[in-house]
Amino acid sequence: MLLRTQEEARRLAISGSALAPGDFRLKQLIPELEKAGAKTPVLVKVALAAQALVDANATTAPQALLDLAALVNAILHTQGETGAAGELEPIEAVESSCAVQASAPRLQLVLEALASKGEGCLPVIWKAIKDGIFRDLRLVRPAINALDVSNRAVADLMFEEVLPNFGKAIASEVAVGLDVRRGGRGDVRRLLLLHKLDSYAARRFVKQAVDGGSLDMFVAGVSCLGGEDEDHPALFEYAESGVKKVRLAALGALMSVESDQSLAVLKARVPKDLEALCHTLSDVEWPALRAWVVERVRAQLGVLLAAKAPLQQKKEANLLIYWLDALWGHTDPETTAVIHELWDRREDVSRLACEVEARELVAFLARIMAVGAPALGRRLLAIQADLTGELFASAFHAARRTLESSELYELFEPDARAERPEHCAQSRPQVVRDCISGLGRVEYNSCGYPPLDPRWLDLMISLDDISAVLRLARPGHAALDAYLAERYFLEELLEAGHPQIVEILMSFLEATNKRKDRGVFQVFPVARAIPALPATAIEPLEAVLPTLHESFREHLASPLKVLKHKHGAAK
Repeated sequence: MLLRTQEEARRLAISGSALAPGDFRLKQLIPELEKAGAKTPVLVKVALAAQALVDANATTAPQALLDLAALVNAILHTQGETGAAGELEPIEAVESSCAVQASAPRLQLVLEALASKGEGCLPVIWKAIKDGIFRDLRLVRPAINALDVSNRAVADLMFEEVLPNFGKAIASEVAVGLDVRRGGRGDVRRLLLLHKLDSYAARRFVKQAVDGGSLDMFVAGVSCLGGEDEDHPALFEYAESGVKKVRLAALGALMSVESDQSLAVLKARVPKDLEALCHTLSDVEWPALRAWVVERVRAQLGVLLAAKAPLQQKKEANLLIYWLDALWGHTDPETTAVIHELWDRREDVSRLACEVEARELVAFLARIMAVGAPALGRRLLAIQADLTGELFASAFHAARRTLESSELYELFEPDARAERPEHCAQSRPQVVRDCISGLGRVEYNSCGYPPLDPRWLDLMISLDDISAVLRLARPGHAALDAYLAERYFLEELLEAGHPQIVEILMSFLEATNKRKDRGVFQVFPVARAIPALPATAIEPLEAVLPTLHESFREHLASPLKVLKHKHGAAK
């Protein structure tokens, strides 16, 4: 049946519904449109273009399709409505701190590290994280893909350190590769990350995982429950599960459900799985749950001191360490008070028959004081002159949080300068140097310490402690420039902004080329450093390259091309 109105003809032409093979309505429609003459010239052109596409063969079809698409697109732009009724509202902004554009060589290095299966890629990735390279938007998709790689360390770094920083902006990208039914380790990470970024977007995947996913996906789904009231009965049921993974996931989820019933379940179940849940407990801010943990710490101390048999003391001491772990990083008055009480009883703990466990308990208590309320740190500093080993390290870290940088230097400089006893890693001089170089306990790394006094760098240079020097290195320090130049730490020289970096590099290449035991591995640091060199390095490198051994030349030629491209016509 023929379409009789111009509006119907227009809808037909624009929608393309008449383009089905074997449909000859267009041939019947064209005469109707031509009768309208000048009133509908555009519709005639559309109909003719559509008919040309229908009649096209394999050779003419591409051009006919382009002609019709261009015509329809022009109509939509010129005759379509570009406005909308109603009030305008701003679009919700999605925050994301991405303002870095890495160089091509650095980007390639990171991409290769993300795809690597060996542990050697971890330093590259850690350095990229430290330098903010992962804020480059071009690394978002590779970082998400790395959640699925077999290298667990790389995948965990992306999950924990990199991708959460992009925020809700990448939630849809994370969801693209999520397969709940497959349920691989990468899918588990994707689900947990998606829930962290956007719990609303993750909701349907969470339900699918709980309803029919693999065991790992089921556990991940259970850990994401609790945001809705309808989740609570299921969590109470899973908290009694005989499968430990499921039970721990449910108990962890219940810690975010602040109700009397969930508190009762946690009080009944957490002590039985304390070792696995103490870290999760430390992240909880629920006042009622925090108060209960403090009560359990105080009660456990009484149980420990009342125990007589060494084996029983050992068991109770370990339990107290787990309960203390749940207090890590909290500075509220109740937590501070119970830590004061335990420190007051440290002599009683030290006299227990289980000497090893008692010593570990006191050391762990000191570490908690170092990151706790300032009053706790001051108690450690008051007796720091009598402390050694881990206790002294905790006092040093407490001082970093409570003292001015100049006061810290003046207090601990004599210890750092003192001669280290041989084969004594726990000596006070060694402890100070390890704390300066960042080789101490990893739990202090996230404490947000203020910068150290600049005099520490001069001291560590004079002591020839290379680890501490590299940690404290900064540009424009003459003694540091000379110290690093003698040791050919090329990447460190670049970071420190050494003024003679080009001359040092040339000298290193010439000396290495003359060695009888030269090997390709010796020029790898040079190859990595070349793309970051200034433009003044291009001419000397081009001059020295022909004089080097063939194996050296082939590894340095490509980085030199990158350097020249980076600086354009600079020579």
